[in-house]
Amino acid sequence: ICNPTFDDLRILKYAQQLPLLSLVNFCYDNSKIHGKVSPVWKLTKEGDPSFEDRYCRNRYFSYMFTQRGSYTLSLSIEDTNGNSKEVSKKELLKIV
Repeated sequence: ICNPTFDDLRILKYAQQLPLLSLVNFCYDNSKIHGKVSPVWKLTKEGDPSFEDRYCRNRYFSYMFTQRGSYTLSLSIEDTNGNSKEVSKKELLKIV
């Protein structure tokens, strides 16, 4: 295993298939919402009730995928006026 380089960078907008032990960093910077506050990321593994959902309350969410399967990512976010929005990408990642 080696450190990733800029050549390893991928922008995920649609579902992707990645190899096992991929380290993925998520960020909401491309969101069009102004004054973003109170983010809550949620990572769920589809079809595996024994997988404990991962939550992160930060601008950035990093996760190394150590199990094969399909994963759904959700982001709940507010703006400084208290308006909230939640987006969920079902089976955004498939780890093989």
